[in-house]
Amino acid sequence: MKKFLMILILASLTSTCFAFKEPDPERWEEIGGNDKLTVWIDKETLMINTEKSQQSEHCGHTYVTTWFIQHKHDEKGHNLVKVEADLNCRTLDFRYVAQCDENGEVTESQEAPRRNPTSVLPNTVGEAMILAIEDKKKAKESFW
Repeated sequence: MKKFLMILILASLTSTCFAFKEPDPERWEEIGGNDKLTVWIDKETLMINTEKSQQSEHCGHTYVTTWFIQHKHDEKGHNLVKVEADLNCRTLDFRYVAQCDENGEVTESQEAPRRNPTSVLPNTVGEAMILAIEDKKKAKESFW
């Protein structure tokens, strides 16, 4: 019986030691996900810009850049993702991805060498991301 209790205690300690630690709710807001993935938006890094180049087909479009945390439920770590959203075209461009281990340490990272915006599909995590960006943009603009 003592052995069984000791094994149970050790098993519970090791499973909590390597569990994913949810991000600080003061900075990160959960925006949703599904049974495989949960996503949070960074409330502090939102940058809003407008395309000013007259030569661009996106002249006048509003771009918002911010960071997200993506946690796959079957993994111990998470990804930090820098995203640029074109709110007029409703596209997302993943600019930078950092894979982090269970301690939050970056184990691998990659910056996108060029722009590659992709359309946001309805009822996807991408749509939840763009809706959260639009919501945070409105909140930031009403604050100023």
